[in-house]
Amino acid sequence: VYFDNYIVPYIMWSNYDMDTTQVENISLNYLSGLLMEKAGIGLTGYQQFLKDMQAELPVITANMVMEADGDREPEKDVQSEWIENYNKLVYNHLCDKTGRLSGFFE
Repeated sequence: VYFDNYIVPYIMWSNYDMDTTQVENISLNYLSGLLMEKAGIGLTGYQQFLKDMQAELPVITANMVMEADGDREPEKDVQSEWIENYNKLVYNHLCDKTGRLSGFFE
């Protein structure tokens, strides 16, 4: 699998002075939390969960998971409590009509 085919550069822009940080490896699911932190806005429970998960798994895509040490594995081969809980939270947020943890995501 050619993981590098999925690398996309990004930039976050501010019209105000702020700390600049270059993040080498990040996946789309973590960007909202990074933006909220840079803007000085508090994180939701979900974004805090993602921030904690990012320390262990800095990149998660449908095809690949990167671990903190830089090792990359196909997503289907990774067994992780983080990913299991992440999948449950995504299901709860998107599909669970009766048991949705609204306060956690807002």
